[in-house]
Amino acid sequence: MGGRGQRPEQEWVYGMHPVGETLEVDPEGATLLRISGRRQRGAEALLERASALGVAVEHVEPRVLDAMCEGGNHQGVALRVKPYKYAELGAWIGSLGADQAAVVVVLDEVQDPANLGAVLRTAAAVGVGAVVIPDRRAASVTPAVVRASAGVARRVRVCQVGNLSRELGRLKEAGFWVTGAVARGGVSPWEVDLCGRVVLVMGSEGRGVRRLVEEGCDHRVTIPLVGGVESLNVSAAAAMMMYEVVRQRGGAPGIGRGALEGA
Repeated sequence: MGGRGQRPEQEWVYGMHPVGETLEVDPEGATLLRISGRRQRGAEALLERASALGVAVEHVEPRVLDAMCEGGNHQGVALRVKPYKYAELGAWIGSLGADQAAVVVVLDEVQDPANLGAVLRTAAAVGVGAVVIPDRRAASVTPAVVRASAGVARRVRVCQVGNLSRELGRLKEAGFWVTGAVARGGVSPWEVDLCGRVVLVMGSEGRGVRRLVEEGCDHRVTIPLVGGVESLNVSAAAAMMMYEVVRQRGGAPGIGRGALEGA
């Protein structure tokens, strides 16, 4: 769970896909670790790519990787990297053109790293401009989140903020319309205009969108479900909402100032 505590000077990304993605997005200052004497097609390809990028390579014993990755399934490779660097929401808003469409996903105290990773993966896939998370009582971008995103978390502009309600106000001032996904009482997502500048607010796993955050929404939507199913997992609901934005904008990904574009 995230917070304001001091962050480590380095983090670990492990597993073939997360390591490969991170090498492509953020190789500066990284070190690739692989198990000595083990020949794997995927690992050899990563080694070649690391060498081409000027990334240092270390050969270690299996127990070393096991300890560094705390028993996670590292598949024989890990990457030592700088901690994830959060973006500044105000600076990104200021970089938008006067009439430029953009989409922001706000996660209200989502605490499960797997859910955050899944949301970031979808956000990267469709070209969301920014994902906003609170700096307390919420998952932050950790190695577990990077792995849950299959490595693409570092392709996404994530802004960690102290007060979601205040940031929603800032987004509204910049011409964004805020749509909150609630468990009941909202209209169907396709009844709301999700073109232009849009904010999608998704609630936490247990309590959903908090009252003060919900009060900052211009629209409230409820995803229709067959009887007996009370709700969707937040990552599934967020994916559905993001692709509804894609559908309303003509069906092609790239829904507005996408991941790390123009950072």
